[in-house]
Amino acid sequence: MPEVDPRHQDQAGQVLSWPTRARLRTYLLLSLLLDVLFVPIYGGSNHLNVLRDFHFHWYADWELALPLVPDMIYVYLSLWGLFLLPLFTLQTGELRQMGKQMAFAIIFSGLFFFLLPTHAGFTPQPELTNGHPGFTLVYFMDEPYNLFPSLHISLSSLIVVAIIGRGGLLWRSALAAWWVLLTLSVLLTHQHHVLDIVGGLAVCALAVRLFPLSASVSVRG
Repeated sequence: MPEVDPRHQDQAGQVLSWPTRARLRTYLLLSLLLDVLFVPIYGGSNHLNVLRDFHFHWYADWELALPLVPDMIYVYLSLWGLFLLPLFTLQTGELRQMGKQMAFAIIFSGLFFFLLPTHAGFTPQPELTNGHPGFTLVYFMDEPYNLFPSLHISLSSLIVVAIIGRGGLLWRSALAAWWVLLTLSVLLTHQHHVLDIVGGLAVCALAVRLFPLSASVSVRG
């Protein structure tokens, strides 16, 4: 396991630190800009793919036998909690660099959504999902398209890669477990297929290579 970089801890040796005003402003501005980017790209391609007659089906037959585990939808939605952690673990310059990584992931993935539309192969199971608050929320926001590459995987992986080295064994183990459960959740809620996960990881790796956090300007706070 890598050693914890002391520069990434506050004076009390804690992994998390309360954000300064500068860091909070940067985080809120980046969140707004990423939302402005995400909604038309993801939402627009989803709407377009509903209207299309042809979609790619990139999955193996054995994947269709994977069970639907309704309460895993809460793990799936915990991505929104993961989004908060960079505010309390990264410095201002690093947040800006992560913003570039995420913007790249959204735009690059959007090209696939528009040019190579995919559709989930799972058979709907309304007896398990109808009336379930988690699925009601997901189905309100999403359609069974925009599968490859999985933004759920690429964005969560970008966060975990950035912050997992900021703490000790317990911190790293908890984050790794969270990420594994998130990855399983995209399959066990029938939101994605295995190839979508592979694609999401590839997008994450490319974003990290193009916009490394180490290239950020050293700004305290």
